[in-house]
Amino acid sequence: MDFLALAINYLILMSLGISLETLFSGFYIADRYFKFSDTGHYAHSEFELDIFDFIIVGAGSAGCVLANRLSARNYKVLLLEAGGNPFPLTLVPGLATKLLRNPNIDYGFMSAPQKHSFQSHKNNSYMIHRGKGLGGSSLLNFNMYMRGSPLDFEEWANMTGDDSWRYENVLKFFKKIENYQGYFPLDDVHGTDGPLHVESPVFFPMRDEWLQAGMEMGLRVKDPNGFQTESVFPVDTSTLRGTRVSTYRAYLHPVLGRRNLKVITYAQAQKIIFNDKNKVVAVSYSHDGKIHQVYIRDGTGPYSSTGSEVGALFSSSLASRTDWPAIYLTYWPYGVSKVFAIDQENLYLTRSGLLTKYMAADIGSDGFIVFIVLAKPKSFGELTLASANPNEHPIIDPNFLSHPDDIKVLLEGIQKSLKMTTQTNAFKKIGARLTNSSFPGCEKFVHLSAEYWDCYARNFCNSMYHPSGTCRMGRSSGDPGAVVDSQLRVLGTTGLRVIDASIMPQFLSHNKYITGTYYTAKLFSPAKYQLLLLE
Repeated sequence: MDFLALAINYLILMSLGISLETLFSGFYIADRYFKFSDTGHYAHSEFELDIFDFIIVGAGSAGCVLANRLSARNYKVLLLEAGGNPFPLTLVPGLATKLLRNPNIDYGFMSAPQKHSFQSHKNNSYMIHRGKGLGGSSLLNFNMYMRGSPLDFEEWANMTGDDSWRYENVLKFFKKIENYQGYFPLDDVHGTDGPLHVESPVFFPMRDEWLQAGMEMGLRVKDPNGFQTESVFPVDTSTLRGTRVSTYRAYLHPVLGRRNLKVITYAQAQKIIFNDKNKVVAVSYSHDGKIHQVYIRDGTGPYSSTGSEVGALFSSSLASRTDWPAIYLTYWPYGVSKVFAIDQENLYLTRSGLLTKYMAADIGSDGFIVFIVLAKPKSFGELTLASANPNEHPIIDPNFLSHPDDIKVLLEGIQKSLKMTTQTNAFKKIGARLTNSSFPGCEKFVHLSAEYWDCYARNFCNSMYHPSGTCRMGRSSGDPGAVVDSQLRVLGTTGLRVIDASIMPQFLSHNKYITGTYYTAKLFSPAKYQLLLLE
């Protein structure tokens, strides 16, 4: 299937007035019927007994990489995915916010009501967008390509007692996945022979002003994917000539014809089956209204894989060292209109009319929103099962801003963003100013005071949609919070690993978590947990 040609045809259909909902519906009716990417219909003899060396549950950002690398080694691999093929318009990064919340490609989990944040949102909760379909959340993100700080990986190595996680050891994996054609020179931190194309956008509004403003504040223009310090930079993206490069496009689609790889879409995993020695022997899944069971060949095991263009990094007064930035700033340009305000209310589920009131005085203006990101939050939440039914959404409580230090760092970030966008010559030259409107619900506080910004942050906030750490790795003994060891093997079992962002023992220092202003979306983070099989 030529998805690029389909995307162009769909854009033409949209220009003729056909709605996204109609295009979504038609595509997925056809996809469920024809199962474009399923390789089960090849009926290769090696699949007849439904016995595999590896079963991968979930074709998300990690699952697509795993399927590629395992099948390259002639293992018999089964890839199960609850969703279908990527909707063709996911190739267009600029449509990302329009594609969210569609149940064909977005699970749309709702968080538990928050006590310390999201006070302007319906039920004090927010929607957690997670990708559904071949490519997972790499189909929905904004393609921002950032790795995190080298010190993050040093921290991981210390927490797990495994030196293989140190930055000097994972750097080769980063370089191996990249076909880097980005803004910065290659130096010794980038590669050019990998499947994931990375480039710098040809144009992004106010990029030059942003970089100049950062330099006025004493920041260097520096590659955020090298050794991070306080800096300002354009953000590279995982795109090819402006089109999305998901892990489906980079890793899975090129190898769908491999005879030892079987892909089944619309297959919802139901149960992992163990023998009396806690060793995985089979996986059951639902497909086409029936329950199927597939088996693991002895000696192997399944893998579980669920799957803005400029920035600036700052240290905070609470940081232990200045070369480990705790604040990340970026921005999003837009035209202020009543339609835009209503769209944002619907997208982020704020109370009806709230953003319309907030933006009313600025309608007709060109604007931009600065996102202040907590790179190293201290608040932690929890994920619990709602029931034993695998089809029921879990209870997700991120517990945002519950630690007092998080709001302190966030307020520091707000002040840095105000200085950068209202006090530098670069932004003064284009007439940039802060809105004079007070955020609804915070009018009782002196405008722009610390109390006002505290209220603002707790009311008008969002997540970076990069939850992690729910199956974190740690030491195999003496670490009660660990779920997997440093080789990502589930503790207390044999033949089962978890390979996705849930294993991260601590947050990576990039746009992992946002609050206080608005929303941007997930970048692809090609960390070692996705790349263990590249060696």
